[in-house]
Amino acid sequence: MYIIGDIGATKIRISRSDDLESFSEPIVEKTPEDFYESMDLIKQMVNKISEGEKAGCAAIGIAGPVDRENWTFISPNNKPDWKGKSIGKELEKIFECPIFLENDAAFAALGESTKGAGKGDDIVAYLTVSTGVGGARVSNGLIDESVRGFEIGHQIIDIDGSLCPQCNTKSVHNDGVGHLEGYVSGLATERRLGKKPYEIPQSDPLWNELAFWLATGINNVIVHWSPSVVVLGGSMILGNPAIPLSEIEKKLSEVTKVFSSLPALKKADLGDFSGLYGALVYLKQKTG
Repeated sequence: MYIIGDIGATKIRISRSDDLESFSEPIVEKTPEDFYESMDLIKQMVNKISEGEKAGCAAIGIAGPVDRENWTFISPNNKPDWKGKSIGKELEKIFECPIFLENDAAFAALGESTKGAGKGDDIVAYLTVSTGVGGARVSNGLIDESVRGFEIGHQIIDIDGSLCPQCNTKSVHNDGVGHLEGYVSGLATERRLGKKPYEIPQSDPLWNELAFWLATGINNVIVHWSPSVVVLGGSMILGNPAIPLSEIEKKLSEVTKVFSSLPALKKADLGDFSGLYGALVYLKQKTG
């Protein structure tokens, strides 16, 4: 029996697989703000899904950024209480079995590239725009190797913050000036406007503004990673209302001029469980 999990800033999802081909109906809970409360909740979820059976191995996706040497959170803008805490050590206590840890967006990228919208493409760039912004590059069915992981949301799209001063106050985003996440993420949008994104009607010009900022970030992803397809997931893309894909494509065509053609832009197919699909594929790659 294997355990797969996705520990996001908003939700925790835990499931099990008995054959590395499919997984059970996941248990889904809201992620507590307190780190140790979250660890206690994960332990409860694992005990429930395992039904007393000991797991042989586990793969867990974690929202970053983290220090990969000991899997300690560096600057979790979405969960300030988690800063400096070692999730690696805590999960080892909970699972009592070998654990593969990876960025949650990287697992989602692997899931979408092998089971979802990117299936059939050799090089897939994945971006999730949800509570935060993350992503990864998958080549030929494998997450690209990296030293520190991928942090797409922390690319700088406004060098001094002058293009959107209201996006760069500490109340909106405290990780530095001009980061993509501070312009398009759900949490930054909520902090900037004082309301949940789903409370903002689709007719509001804000959604087209967000499309412009996101297109700027996607341009950087394309020129750096040269993918055959860009898959977009997360509640700010897949929700209702959402950043319109057609508007992102329009803005991207205006911004990106260096290539004669652009990769296809697709919405993610696997919804909230893309990370679990990726964790399952990763486990099979590592143990199969």
